Amino acid sequence: GMKRVYILMFELGILFIGIIKYRKDKFISSFSWIGLLTFIIGLVLLTPFRRRYMGIVMIFSIITSIVIIAREKTTFKKYIITGLIIYFGNNLLGDIYYIYKQFNNTSYTEITHQLHRKIPKGSKVMAPIQFWIALYPLYTITDIHDQLTPNKISNHVNQVDYIVKSPFFMKNVSPTTAGDAIGYNLSENSFHNTLIKVTQHYPWVKKDELSAIPYDTIDIYGKRN
Repeated sequence: GMKRVYILMFELGILFIGIIKYRKDKFISSFSWIGLLTFIIGLVLLTPFRRRYMGIVMIFSIITSIVIIAREKTTFKKYIITGLIIYFGNNLLGDIYYIYKQFNNTSYTEITHQLHRKIPKGSKVMAPIQFWIALYPLYTITDIHDQLTPNKISNHVNQVDYIVKSPFFMKNVSPTTAGDAIGYNLSENSFHNTLIKVTQHYPWVKKDELSAIPYDTIDIYGKRN
């Protein structure tokens, strides 16, 4: 909502200020142009353009802000400082609210412990990217691994011993905030749909499952003995 609108306005606004107001300062002007062009090129070339890619713009914006504050000697410096304080305060309040809303979620440490207890060491696993860290150091093929598409999944599935999946990922919700995110997972839905289809056929059989909030259940499939 408005939190994200302010973040976008501040990050892009700082870059525009750097380009227009500080065009005679080579570092600020050039750095701002690089940040803005990175954003524009990302929108054009990256499909889909994911929210996390805005982290690149954030880095350019914050560094530009700090340099402007360090070099500015007029009262305009106070406006940049105020905007930066609101920016960080805005993010902090958003994080506090998210933690409050998701306080009862199953800890990632517990999910990691349970997965390693149920999947033997040395196994090869196919799983959503959200479980990649939890499954480490097991060799894990994810939906980001080689940018898997349905036709590639069938080529990889014979290489793994276990498949880990969850119905949660079919709900089109953000995996970080659990909020409504229509379209967020559309590019991944083909991966999760294919995992569902694969595990319905020989030689895959459901070996175990664990309950975890907000994932409903995390299902573990292995090859039939």
